[in-house]
Amino acid sequence: MNRTIVRCQSGALYSSIWIPMVSFKAARLGTSRFQRCPVHKRWERARPVDPSTLTADERAAAERIEDIGIP
Repeated sequence: MNRTIVRCQSGALYSSIWIPMVSFKAARLGTSRFQRCPVHKRWERARPVDPSTLTADERAAAERIEDIGIP
């Protein structure tokens, strides 16, 4: 399953399964979601990030950190 790089409201980058209009592990809030951030270990608003706006190091770091899978 494809993963999308997202940024939480506190600024952490991580990868998440992000299926438009579908949410099994988060509450949808328009274009963002309220889900558990694996970096801060708390529930936060997260939004997808355009990978072209990130450096190669930021992309690689975000892809190494994954949130929980679909239950």
